[in-house]
Amino acid sequence: LGSPSSTGGSPRSITANFTATAARRYTTYLSRSSGTVSLFAVTGTTTYAGVGDGFNALSGVAPGCWWVGHKVYGDDGSGGDTGVVSYALDECIAYNTTYNIKVINLSLSTGSAYSPIRNKVNTCAANGMIVTVSAGNSGPSGIMTDPARARLAITASASSDINQLADYPSNGGFTQESNTDYKPDLAPPGGSKYQTHILSVDANQSDAGSPSFADQYANDYTNTRGTSMSAPHAAGVAALVINALEAGGLTWSFTSDEHPRLVKMLLCATATETNTAREGGMNNPTLGRAAAPRDNYEGYGLINCDAAIEAAYQTLAPGATINDTTAGGQFDRRAWGRRVALTAGVPIHLDLTVPDGADYDLYLYYGGGTPDPQGLPVILASSTSPSTGADETIDHTPASSETAYVVIKRISGGGAWSLHYPSAMGITVISPNGGETWQLGTTHTIQWSYSGALGPNVRIELLRSGSPIGTIASSVSIGSGGSGSYSWTIPIGFGASSTDTIRITSVETPAITDTSDSAFSLTRIPTTLYTVDRVGIITERITLKAYDLKRTTDNALLPSQTITFRIDGTAVGTATTDAGGDAALNWDITEGPSTRTIKAEFDQDASYLGSSHTATLTAQSWTTKIATFDRTQRISGRTELKARLLRSDNVPLYNKSIDFSVDG
Repeated sequence: LGSPSSTGGSPRSITANFTATAARRYTTYLSRSSGTVSLFAVTGTTTYAGVGDGFNALSGVAPGCWWVGHKVYGDDGSGGDTGVVSYALDECIAYNTTYNIKVINLSLSTGSAYSPIRNKVNTCAANGMIVTVSAGNSGPSGIMTDPARARLAITASASSDINQLADYPSNGGFTQESNTDYKPDLAPPGGSKYQTHILSVDANQSDAGSPSFADQYANDYTNTRGTSMSAPHAAGVAALVINALEAGGLTWSFTSDEHPRLVKMLLCATATETNTAREGGMNNPTLGRAAAPRDNYEGYGLINCDAAIEAAYQTLAPGATINDTTAGGQFDRRAWGRRVALTAGVPIHLDLTVPDGADYDLYLYYGGGTPDPQGLPVILASSTSPSTGADETIDHTPASSETAYVVIKRISGGGAWSLHYPSAMGITVISPNGGETWQLGTTHTIQWSYSGALGPNVRIELLRSGSPIGTIASSVSIGSGGSGSYSWTIPIGFGASSTDTIRITSVETPAITDTSDSAFSLTRIPTTLYTVDRVGIITERITLKAYDLKRTTDNALLPSQTITFRIDGTAVGTATTDAGGDAALNWDITEGPSTRTIKAEFDQDASYLGSSHTATLTAQSWTTKIATFDRTQRISGRTELKARLLRSDNVPLYNKSIDFSVDG
C-alpha cells in the first residue's frame, strides 16, 4: 500500500489511502527497528466495501464507536496474565484524552481474587472511563474472581433471549473489601445453550467447535455464549448512554469517576429483574422490587438500552402524559425512563395507570449531580404494588433542587399504560394584586388561583414593605377547582399604609407561595365629633366639652382617643374620650375678647382620619365696686389714700390699677 511508515518512539501513527480488494484483510504492523519492544498495542481503522461473499452485514450495539484495541491474549488464546492486562489499562489511562477513550471492556478473568487489577479498574473509572467486566462462567455455583469484583466496574452476568438468567455466569457472594462491591451489576444478553448463542464474527480458524475442523467459509459469522459476550453488550449500551448524555449538553470529564458512575447508575436504575428461575433451577434470583432491587446472581437484572437512553436524554415536564402499549412478549419493552427536574420543597406527583392483568412498578431515582459512590441507583420514592392491574402513584417532596429519573418497569403482563405528571404546583394571588385601595375596618375578598396537589389549606399573611406584619388566616381552605377566596374584614390595628401586599402559602407545601405583584393601599377611617358653645366670666373656670367621637363607617364611638381643645387657635389642653366618645377639659377663662372660638380637634393617627368641630365662647366681664376712706391731715403733711376694689360678689380683686385723684 505504498509502505507508509512512521519511525521513532511511541506513539506513532500512519495514514494510508487505498481501495480495498475483496477477500483481503488489512491491518497495521509494528516492527522493531532497534532496541527492545516487549509490550505494545496497535490500533487501526479501515473503511472498505463489503466483500461480496453473500453474508449479511450485521452491526453491534453501538456501531458508530471508534475503538482502540490492546491485545492481551495470543492468537491461540493463551496469555492474559495480570501484568499484561495491567499494562493495557495503564495505556488506556495514559491515552484516554488522546483517543477519547470513554468505555473499556474486559472480557477476561484472572482466575482468582487479585486486588491490584481491581485497583487498576477503579483507577480507570477515576480517570473518566467506564469499565465493563465479564462476571465469569463458573456458574451456577462458582464465585466470580477479578477484575469482576472491582467496585466501580459494571460487572456483567448473562441472560438468554427469553430474558432468563443463564446457568453459567459466576455469582457474587464473595467477601467484601475496600475496593469491591456487591456483584454482579447487570445481566445483558450472553447467549444460552438452552436457547440461542450470541452471533459474532468468525476468526476464520474453524467452522466447528474444534480447531481440528478446517474453516469452510471465510469472513462468515460464528456463535458463542458467555459473560465475555454480555460484557461488550453492556459496553455498547454504555457508549449509547454517553452519546445521549452528551447530546443533552453533558461535557464528559476525564478527571473523576463522576460520569462513569452516572452511566452505571442509569443502566442499573433502568434494569428489570428477570422475575423467573435461572436456567437449570439453581441459585435462582428473586423478585426484590424496591426493597431488594439486586441480588448476587443477576444484579439489578436485564439491561434495557432504550430506557437508559430515554432517562439520559428525554425530559418529563409538569403537565405531561406519556403512554405506550406492549404485548408483554419476550422481545417487547420492559422499561421506560425520563429525566425530571425537581425543585426543593416542591412536591412531585406521578400517576401510572396500569393495564388490567399486568404488573408494573414506578420508581423515582436520585440523580442530583453525583450518584452513589459505587454508581448504584438511589431510590427517592417508589410504588411497587404486587397486585395485577393496580395503578401506581408517587408523591415526593425533594429536600433540594436536583435532577431525578422516573423509571417505569414492567414486571409481568402487558397492555396500554399511561404516566401522568400533573401541571406544576403553584399559587397565584389574584386580588389584591396591586393598586387597590381598601379602607381599614371594611370587608373585602382576597382571591387566588392554584394548581397541583398542594394540600387542602393555605395561610394568608399581610406584608408591609416586604416584611410580614400579621397573619390574616393561619389555615383556611385552598378552595376548589383551582380557585380560592377569603372574606377579610381589615383589622383597624394594622394601620394605614401604601406598601402592603398579600402572601398566600400552601400549609402542607410551604415552598409553594405567591405574593401580590405590587402594593395596594390601606386607608384611614373617617371620624366625626362635635363641641358646644360656652359662656363664662373672665377668670372663671369653665368646662370645654367634645361629644361623640365616632367612625363614620359604622358610627362606632371611639374611646381612649386624645382630643385637643383650642381657643382662637391656641391649644389650651387635651382630654381623653370616655366609653361614649366624650371628652371634657376644665379651663379658666383668660383675659381677652368677649367672643372667642372653641375648637375640639381629633388628630389623625395610624388608623383614623382626623376630625374637628368649633363652637363659640362668650367671655363676660364682672361688675365691680370700689370703696375709699376719709382722710384728715395738716396742709403739707403726708397722708395715705386707700381704696378697696371688689367684684360684685364681694370677691377682692388683686393686682388691678387704681387711679387716685383729689378734687378731680
